[in-house]
Amino acid sequence: MRSKVLNAPGRARPVWALLALAAMFLGACGSTTGLDKEGTNAPSAPIALVMQTPDAPLPGPTYFAEQVSQRTHGQLTVVVVPGYNSCYPTNEMLLVKALVQGQVQMGYLPSRAWGRVGQEVLSFRALQAPFLVNNYALLRAVVSGPVAEQMLTSLSADGLVGLGLVPMELRRPLGVHPLVSLADFRGARVRVIPSATSMQDLQALDAVPSPNWNCQQVGPALSAGQLQGIESSTLDIGNNSYNQQAKYLSGNVVLFAKTETIAITKKTFDHLSREDRTALVDAAAATVAEADPASEEQAELAQLCGAGLHIVDATPSQLSAMERATAPVYRELERDPATKKAILEIEALKAHDRGQVATLPSCNKAAATGIPDLAQPFPTGVYDSVLSAAEMVKAGYAPQDAHTERLTFNNGRWLDQWIGRCIPYQPGVAPLAAAGHGDCAPGSGTYTVKGDLITFRPAAINFVFSWSYFRGQLTLQPDNRTAQINSFPFDAQPWTKVK
Repeated sequence: MRSKVLNAPGRARPVWALLALAAMFLGACGSTTGLDKEGTNAPSAPIALVMQTPDAPLPGPTYFAEQVSQRTHGQLTVVVVPGYNSCYPTNEMLLVKALVQGQVQMGYLPSRAWGRVGQEVLSFRALQAPFLVNNYALLRAVVSGPVAEQMLTSLSADGLVGLGLVPMELRRPLGVHPLVSLADFRGARVRVIPSATSMQDLQALDAVPSPNWNCQQVGPALSAGQLQGIESSTLDIGNNSYNQQAKYLSGNVVLFAKTETIAITKKTFDHLSREDRTALVDAAAATVAEADPASEEQAELAQLCGAGLHIVDATPSQLSAMERATAPVYRELERDPATKKAILEIEALKAHDRGQVATLPSCNKAAATGIPDLAQPFPTGVYDSVLSAAEMVKAGYAPQDAHTERLTFNNGRWLDQWIGRCIPYQPGVAPLAAAGHGDCAPGSGTYTVKGDLITFRPAAINFVFSWSYFRGQLTLQPDNRTAQINSFPFDAQPWTKVK
């Protein structure tokens, strides 16, 4: 565990050694000389690109970065940075603007954010069309075929190169009461991530779209009656514990699908060698192929069912009534030729495969087949946790200190690294933002595991955490006083296994 010197009131300092700064600015490490066969600059030193993502921690961005490194033998690396945490509703749009304006090199972000960029309306809006993409086989066909290619190509109008469209999840309504009919939606205030099309979908159902709640405010708002529901997924429900206040998830009402876009500025892309450009494209394709949202949803559902979630279904007539109610949304979307073309192609895929809505199983069935084994051995390996600017500020750091934390467990020893930003600390001095970037020298120590407790021994004082592991996610919670006052960043976010 790296020394995180905090001067926040009531927070004690960790006891182990202060760490040195690896002062290597990511942009500077990619200096290029010479020309390749195409006349572009050929790199003489490794290049590091910064990729911002609002959705963290997730395996997708890490997998993409690893694929890039493997395919270029470390010549090109992608550093994942969580500067635009999607807990805050406007951050996805801010990341779009930063990409378009060239302030960010790369982004791994939800396609819903591309609904409108300046005056350019993009065909990504078809993915938010109500009840259109309603099962995972159809979603896979969309992201793997011409529809995705057309959507990604549309980014070129804004000086970007679309590398991949990654399938993520189906979005369903979760409510304090069932949301499976027009009567249920009428007047209900439903939290939605800002997207013009998503809000139109809910308005067509006579709901009141409420986009201004951040993820930390949603639970209290549901408890206080300020919200009656949210559009969400099993992943987000579990990560944010929304099911503590809203216990009714629709099993067969799929509002729309969520996908992630991998995009890079054309200026950055064109500066790379031909081999590195090919590696980015191939790594994106591998990330699309690797994604398995259907099985992930099943595992996530099992956990939620064990926590008291109820699955409720709409009747066929209720589904038909809701689909008819959203017809005006399609008329509005199809005023744009590119969006209309995408909708028609998705409808053709849907008709060809006779795709039925992906209906969630009852909780009795889900819980019987998917509850994780709590008696499993401790899973050694390499884990990443992405810490946002908001989380850093809350802990007493500067917002620009957002970074990826990497924790490695191997043969009874642990290593902890900051990846993407390194900060030298001095005893008695408040945390200072560093101008340098790169991988810091790791903190280290030994650990022992007994049941669901893990004890870190960096010095004479033991830090005890309880642990749980499911579907590639390691969660740590402080179990003794020493761990409680030094818990950041170990319990700030789940840890995603990357190796």
